[in-house]
Amino acid sequence: MASDVARVSRRLQAAKEDNVLDLKECNLKSIPQAIFLVLRAELDTIKAIDLSNNVLQKVSPKLELFTGVERLVLSGNPISNWDFLSLVPTVTELVLDTCQLEQLPPQVYGLTKLRRLSLQGNTITELDVERTRAWEKLEHLDVTGNPLAPAVVVELQTRPFSLAL
Repeated sequence: MASDVARVSRRLQAAKEDNVLDLKECNLKSIPQAIFLVLRAELDTIKAIDLSNNVLQKVSPKLELFTGVERLVLSGNPISNWDFLSLVPTVTELVLDTCQLEQLPPQVYGLTKLRRLSLQGNTITELDVERTRAWEKLEHLDVTGNPLAPAVVVELQTRPFSLAL
């Protein structure tokens, strides 16, 4: 526990310098409120947030305070409430690998600035291909390791982005 706190503290200091908030593998059950205080002067300059491989079930809506975040990595977390995604419209790259997803959270379809979306290693069988049209800037979709229905795969292959199966 003490080593996790020290790791978070070091990474917060590093975020002030490189505009990347790297809190992966910190055993976080929630995003510590202190993060928003320590980084209050950098909230609009943080470009990437990596919260992968923690034990997050919910993400604070305060994430919206990071107004310039473009890359958001949430891999390996059993998140059950995805409402916060609608609060980060600047995200262009979203990584939701191994998040135990059986379906794509509806809020992801609303992220119209997405360029890259990774959903590797989940158990998604269906995607609303029609709703993917909102991702006009999407360049790459990675659904490797998901048991997508063959009809969905065929439809996705007609879309103008690269697809990893």
